[in-house]
Amino acid sequence: MVQLQSGEKPVVTMFEGLVILVAGVLLLTPGFFTDTIGFLGLIPVTRTLMIRLVQTTMIKRYNVHQDDTIEGEYIDLDDDGDQKN
Repeated sequence: MVQLQSGEKPVVTMFEGLVILVAGVLLLTPGFFTDTIGFLGLIPVTRTLMIRLVQTTMIKRYNVHQDDTIEGEYIDLDDDGDQKN
């Protein structure tokens, strides 16, 4: 709530909540591997590591960058709609 009031985006907080939710589902799923991942998702240090791992994977996979430049071509037209030279 404090992040919203200060104008920041609560992205990390939302991802922490998502990891806790997934960890809870994994703990309910039977199996040693799912229980291990579920317990690791509940520990704050490993939860942060999981978020960073997902973040770096997403950036590498989708090449996400913060550039607002839109590249393109245009045709300069005069008032009649004819192309200028």
